[in-house]
Amino acid sequence: MRSNLFLIIVVLLFSCQKSTNENRTTNDPPISLFRDSIILIPPALVQFSNPTASNYVSFVWDFGDGGYSFLANPSNSYSNFGIYAVRLLQSNATGISDTIIKQIDTRILGSNQPSSTTSFNYFVSIIPPIQVNFTNQSTNSNSYLWEFGDGTTSTSNADTLSHIYSSNGTYMVKLISTGIGGVDSSLKILDL
Repeated sequence: MRSNLFLIIVVLLFSCQKSTNENRTTNDPPISLFRDSIILIPPALVQFSNPTASNYVSFVWDFGDGGYSFLANPSNSYSNFGIYAVRLLQSNATGISDTIIKQIDTRILGSNQPSSTTSFNYFVSIIPPIQVNFTNQSTNSNSYLWEFGDGTTSTSNADTLSHIYSSNGTYMVKLISTGIGGVDSSLKILDL
C-alpha cells in the first residue's frame, strides 16, 4: 500500500509541471519574458515653448480646443486625444505681429521637431494615472513575481496583467519566473 501511495505522489508531482505550447511537460529552465503596452487615458498635457519669445512682448495662444493663454511658454491640458490646430499670435514692442499655426497630435507622446526658427515647440505627456498592460510570455514556468518599480508587486499567473502608475517617471519592471528547471528574470525600463 505504501509503495502505491508513493507512486501516486510522484506521478502527481510530475504532472504539475507547466506544459509548453506543444502540450508536453519539460524540466527545461524557465525563460522569463514579458511585453508591455501603455494605455493612453486622457487628459494629455502639452507644454509649449516659444524659442523666439525674447523678440516679442505679447502672446495670444489658441490651443484649438477652446482654451487660450497669454503666456510666452504655456501648457494646456487636452481632455481628448486628437489633432488640434494651435495658433500663436505674437507682437513685438513696435506692434509688428507674427502668426504661427501648427497642427499637433496629442496621441503621440514626446517632443516635436521645430519646422522653422519662428515656429513653436511642444512636448506631449500623459497626466497620471497611467495604465500599463503587461503580457506574460514566459515559458517553462509555474509561478511568477512581478515587481513594478513603484514599490508594488504581484504574484499573478494571468497571461495579461494591468498595473496603474500614479505618477510620471521611470520605472524598472521585473518579472521573476520560477519552474521545475530553476528561476529566470526579465527586466524592462518604462519611461512614463
